Amino acid sequence: MYEILAMVGILLIFAGIVSIFSYVFFNAYPKNAQKNANVSAAGLIMIGPIPIAFGTSPSMVVVAEILGIVILIIMVIFFFLARR
Repeated sequence: MYEILAMVGILLIFAGIVSIFSYVFFNAYPKNAQKNANVSAAGLIMIGPIPIAFGTSPSMVVVAEILGIVILIIMVIFFFLARR
């Protein structure tokens, strides 16, 4: 059972990497790019159970922090389920 879960995890990681590279490859130079477009972005780093968010606008940082808290709650739930 654990071998199957490990294989599924590895396949999901591989699929995520492939999807990120394909997105970057196909959207590197958009055809209808606007010169004065407002772009905002944010990032989230999880160091253990602690989410650290950064971004270009305060609203995006709040979104990243909410995502980090949701991920933290899911991690805690899985931790306690695995101890059973």
